[in-house]
Order: sequence, then C-alpha cells, then structure tokens
Amino acid sequence: MKYLPSKSGKIIEKPDYLKHIIFEQADFLTPGHTLQIVTNPAGKTLRAHFHKKQTEVGYVLDGQATWTVNGKTYEMKPGDAVIIEPNDVHEIANPYNVDCHILIFKSHLPPNEPDYFEKSS
Repeated sequence: MKYLPSKSGKIIEKPDYLKHIIFEQADFLTPGHTLQIVTNPAGKTLRAHFHKKQTEVGYVLDGQATWTVNGKTYEMKPGDAVIIEPNDVHEIANPYNVDCHILIFKSHLPPNEPDYFEKSS
C-alpha cells in the first residue's frame, strides 16, 4: 500500500499544460504506470501527439475541453472519460475561460525511454 498526502507529488510545467504527478512508475510494484492530474489552462491547446506503447485513461475532474482523437472531436466535461490507445493521435484544446483538470492513469510506459511524439502537420 502506498499513501500520498494531499499536495504531495511532483509538478511539471510545460508551455501548454501543467502536470501534477501523484504516483510515479517507481511507486508501483508492477512497472509502467503513473497517475497524474493534467491542467489544461484556459485558452491553451496541448499539442497533437501520440504514444507508441502507452495507454492513457483520462477522466475530467472539472472544467471543459475539446479533445480530438484520430481526427474525431469530443466535447469533454466533468465526469466524461476516455481511453487513449497506443498510436492514437490526440490533442486537448481549452477554448473556455476556466482551467480544465483531468485525472490521467498511464499504463505500459516504457522504462527509461521517451514515449511522446508530436504529430507533424
């Protein structure tokens, strides 16, 4: 069992989003998992990208965002969930005036190698 008190974990800021890593790969007995909250700021778009090996499960906690997955658009709101499979090209746009917070569980993360690839236009 692992316990992490509120406000713990690691914060990583990127130009178009912020992620709060709650549990890292080293926290799990089985390899390849993380749990994080991604903040998609108001007016920002998380660039189109894909992962070759990992699966992401997303659950919208609050706010709204427009998710585009493999060319299909979904208007996501609190309580909506999505599974992003390997090689699914996805981006998250937040055209609204309030931040969107998404709980993300990642599985099948390759150890010590990148698995984030930006989609070229």
